Amino acid sequence: MVSYRPPAQPRGKKVLSRHARLLYRVRRVWGTTSTASVIPAPSNKLKFTTKSPALRIASWNVRTMCPGLSSDLQAIDDARKTPIINKELAHLNINVACLQETRLPDSGSLRETDNTFFWKGPSQDEPRQHGVGFAVWNALLASVETPTGGSSRLLVLRMKTSMDDINILSAYAPTLPSTPEAEDQFYEALEDALSCIPKSKSIYLLRDFNTHVGSDWQVWPTCHHCHQLDLVITRRASLSTVLDMWSYHSADCKSADPCSTTRTSSSAI
Repeated sequence: MVSYRPPAQPRGKKVLSRHARLLYRVRRVWGTTSTASVIPAPSNKLKFTTKSPALRIASWNVRTMCPGLSSDLQAIDDARKTPIINKELAHLNINVACLQETRLPDSGSLRETDNTFFWKGPSQDEPRQHGVGFAVWNALLASVETPTGGSSRLLVLRMKTSMDDINILSAYAPTLPSTPEAEDQFYEALEDALSCIPKSKSIYLLRDFNTHVGSDWQVWPTCHHCHQLDLVITRRASLSTVLDMWSYHSADCKSADPCSTTRTSSSAI
């Protein structure tokens, strides 16, 4: 039986890689073999770029922001409700929160540890039955315009983002006992506010529309959140910027309503 023997390799110069040839030339020119002069091989590792975090916008019916002890919020420390809301929003990592039923008179602002609160409510001589506002993360204050105008049921916040300027609307619709005139007034004001925003600009309408579906709404209080109708309204062109939406039922500020949150692909600048 004849055993197989592989053919002998022809003697000659070794075939060097491009990197080895380059290294050989550098050593000849520099006249050194120190490891400090060795040129590392090109890396094939991927380079990761830092991506801006998504903007998290929430809507929360806080029932009230007024403790009922004094009209001066700064004069109250432990009793006022804004620190409680501020702590919950910071824990949930909310950037901008649309607040309903603030029940604070006139308009104003208040800075807490993590967020600054803006609100718009009825005048001092009117019953504090509703009111709307915003809680903006302090690090984003340079990107927003202080809300002006509006009403105790509708307020607009404009923000500069990485994609474009966006308009965030906080709305609180009239409840069932309200008169038809009050309902018409609210929806006319909402239509006027939306018509004043250019169609090229993005909008995010977060609300408490006090919506009821069906004729059996009177039995809903016996259910636990089965009648929750939380939504975010935006333009069709901006629909792709809404990544997802969920509710935090664990958010606690002595309110029975959950904190509804949406995540957008925009980031504040």
